[in-house]
Formats: sequence, structure tokens, C-alpha cells
Amino acid sequence: MLFPILLVAAAEPCTAGDPTPAALLQRCRDAALAGDLDAQLAIAAVSLHPRSKSRDPVLARRLLTAAAERGRADAALTLGQIYWNGDGTPKDNAAAARWWRDADAGGQKQAALLLGNETFVRLIRTAPSPERVDRATLAEAIGWFEKARIEDPASSGRAQAEERLRMLREFKSKLEAMTRP
Repeated sequence: MLFPILLVAAAEPCTAGDPTPAALLQRCRDAALAGDLDAQLAIAAVSLHPRSKSRDPVLARRLLTAAAERGRADAALTLGQIYWNGDGTPKDNAAAARWWRDADAGGQKQAALLLGNETFVRLIRTAPSPERVDRATLAEAIGWFEKARIEDPASSGRAQAEERLRMLREFKSKLEAMTRP
């Protein structure tokens, strides 16, 4: 379990004193619960790590919510993923989207792709038939994917955005052709 301990050791409030993993973790957990932002993010990361002996997605969500509410866009991004995946909480796509919008507003460039995917899923789930698709939701999805194509730091994110844009624009063209007199 070296990775989670390295996360905790990297958080400044966790480093003073006994360097054993258990002591580091306890010091960092205490600092996180006392409101230290760096410690909150470190303990949340440990609590979400799939192989951590200290895995606790409920604690992670609580700490990330506190950090996000204090303006940490990286915490908001991760919270969105927690709600999207239902990790330690019921799956809630609307809550995921709210946190991702906060992350996007805070400069997290990966949020646009996640918001595009959320809007894409919402578009597909709410359209009873192609000709009755909500055009505002379609435009919103296209907007998020356009932003992701430009801003996403990962080439895989940009490629996914470009592929979704191609599909949505093709769909939009067909939809417009269907509704022309």
C-alpha cells in the first residue's frame, strides 16, 4: 500500500512527527477532519483508492465536499465522479453534473468532457424518438464537447470529444433535414 501512504506523506500537515505509515495516516486524518484542505484531499485520495486498507468512500465524499465548498475545483471534479459512479453513495447524475460545473468554473479542463458525456447520456435517455429530441440539450452537449476538444489536456479526451462532436453534428444535420418543409 505504498501509493496511499505517499499521498498522505506529501500533504504538509501530515509530515511532522513519527514517520511510520500508521502515524502519518492518523496525523493526516486528524488534520483533514480539522479542516486542512491539503489533508482533506490526501485522505480523500487514500479513502478512494481501490486497494487502500483505509478505503472509505463516505469519508472521502464528506472531505471532498468540504474542500469543494471552499473553492477547490479539483475536489469538485472528483465529487462529480463519485456521484456519477455511485461510489459510496447512490448514483446521481444531476449531482455529478452540478459538481462538474463547479469544477469547470474553477478551471478544471477535464470537466468539459465529463459534462459533455453527462449531457449526451441525458439527451439519449430523455428523447422518446429522434424527431422529439430536446434541441437545447443537443446544443448543450455540442457546446461541452467543443470546449473539451479545445481544452482537455489529454489527447484521449480530445479524441473522444471529437468523435462525439462528429456523431452529434451528423445527428443534428439529419434532424434538421427531417424537419424542413
